[in-house]
Amino acid sequence: MSPVQSITPRWRTHVEIINPLCLNGEIQLENYRYIVNEYYRLHHTLPKKAPITVCINSGGGQTSAGLGLYDMFKEASKHRSLRALVLGKAESMAAIILQAFPHRQVSTHSKVMLHGTSVQFGSMSIGNALSALEDFRRLDECMANIVAVRSGKSADLISELMQQDKHFTAAEAVSFGLADSVFGA
Repeated sequence: MSPVQSITPRWRTHVEIINPLCLNGEIQLENYRYIVNEYYRLHHTLPKKAPITVCINSGGGQTSAGLGLYDMFKEASKHRSLRALVLGKAESMAAIILQAFPHRQVSTHSKVMLHGTSVQFGSMSIGNALSALEDFRRLDECMANIVAVRSGKSADLISELMQQDKHFTAAEAVSFGLADSVFGA
């Protein structure tokens, strides 16, 4: 059997998912480790020219794990053909990770959602709270810049948009520059 795996969904025979890697559910340290290990397993066992497709259906999750995946996929795309398929939703950190891919597709009924960093403060001193707020402001700026570069929009516009949850249909995500095409129509 060839190390190149392919899945052609029954519902749409012209969409071929080659060497799938799935990013599903909440993005946390546990599935961060799994995705990184699985990517490197595919990278080292597949022929150099074989593409990898990352299927995304996630509501987001931890910022550090999400930015780690963004950085990994961004760097990996320099060495291998990568594409992302949103099959359901790419919200919060998953929408940021989506921006790492040179080829970004969303299924007809998928949603993409952007927003700023969500925080929950426990008991801490005012100094620590102010320091944490500054860290979150820098994270928001970082994520706005990531989206701005890929969408062609200004970082200021993206920052303003991310002050609240901003939901996009598949077609709106493409029109706004968060994805490249819609499939399954």
